[in-house]
Amino acid sequence: MSFPPTEPSREPLRVALAAGGTGGHLMPALATAEALAARRQCEFLVIGSHRTSERALRDLVPYPVVEVRARGMVGTGITGRLRALASIPTSVATARSHLAGFRPHLVIATGGYVCGPTGLAAWLAGIPLLVLEQNADPGLTTRWLRPFARAVAVSFEETAHRIGGKAVLTGNPVRASLPSAPRRDGHATDVHSNGIHLLVLGGSQGAHGLNTMAELAIPILAAAQTGLRITHQAGNADLDVLRAAYDEYGIPAIVTPFIQNIGEAYAQADLVCGRAGATTIAELAYCGLPSILVPFPNAAGRHQHSNARALQRAGAAVVVEESANGHPLAEAILELAADGGRRAEMAAAAATCGRDGAAAVVADLALSLVDSSAFPTPSDAAIGAGSSATRRGPMHRSADVTRQRDPQTC
Repeated sequence: MSFPPTEPSREPLRVALAAGGTGGHLMPALATAEALAARRQCEFLVIGSHRTSERALRDLVPYPVVEVRARGMVGTGITGRLRALASIPTSVATARSHLAGFRPHLVIATGGYVCGPTGLAAWLAGIPLLVLEQNADPGLTTRWLRPFARAVAVSFEETAHRIGGKAVLTGNPVRASLPSAPRRDGHATDVHSNGIHLLVLGGSQGAHGLNTMAELAIPILAAAQTGLRITHQAGNADLDVLRAAYDEYGIPAIVTPFIQNIGEAYAQADLVCGRAGATTIAELAYCGLPSILVPFPNAAGRHQHSNARALQRAGAAVVVEESANGHPLAEAILELAADGGRRAEMAAAAATCGRDGAAAVVADLALSLVDSSAFPTPSDAAIGAGSSATRRGPMHRSADVTRQRDPQTC
């Protein structure tokens, strides 16, 4: 049974958000949803994966969530890649079923294994697909979905060159709850009366390598008696070990599996130490915070190193390689904790790498894809059968998207 197409402006705009794996994929999706909801009456459906680590983030999602079982192919070996390929038909079928039930006007894919089958299902149904690529080096899913997408929103100039004609330079959406630079009363330049506040971010799932370096650095930091106060997002696995270490050496620390209100954490921080995922990079730039970045060495295509070097080139970050040695990290922390002038310079440099209003730019791009679509509301038949007629929609190439501060100058 089919239903007649209706104008999205006369009913809620239905948007499916494919976002899986980590907070780095989920947060841009939620930021984009916020910006869309500020422009139009919207309904959202989040399509995630079945992974247990991802389900731990569901409390942050104010929308209905459905799951698609999807496997990754990077770093899984031949057997893993074969299993992933074999699972694609089932994953696509599940995604098409979810889309058929929700009938979205648009699908936005922000990263994670789930985006592959969901993006393909959207194309088969004739639903406009917008892909967000937050990293400097396009990931496998983005490269695979590019032919099916109407547009690919990117955060780096070099990424736009690699993607080609469908790329639109937008920046990486960040949540409206974050404190934008310049920050409160020059906080980054002044030592608090009760010491420097260091924020350690191991990502939404924790980061064992970074946590281990931090644990090894604790005795060195304690011996220096700098008066550090630390908030450490550690994940679950290393929680007890880190709490015990901070307590043993008398460093005031809040150690938590996950920080729900990251905006408040950024607002209180003088210095951030963390991984170099694209969303973290965007948030540091948006908030104008100096940072010590420890890229995940096994990230696909070493994309975290590319992200970290972008801030390092701008003078906004110090990059420390992961190792089984706490000295390099401790030395970087102590050096910056003692130099408020350098922190201020790094904070100012970070702010120049940000892209104000990226979520708004992505939202406007998304709306242009819907408004230009010949099939704003796909029929049940098209979603079920993947009508070839509905696949031919205008390819969007935005020439007038506002270009704010360019992260590639970093």
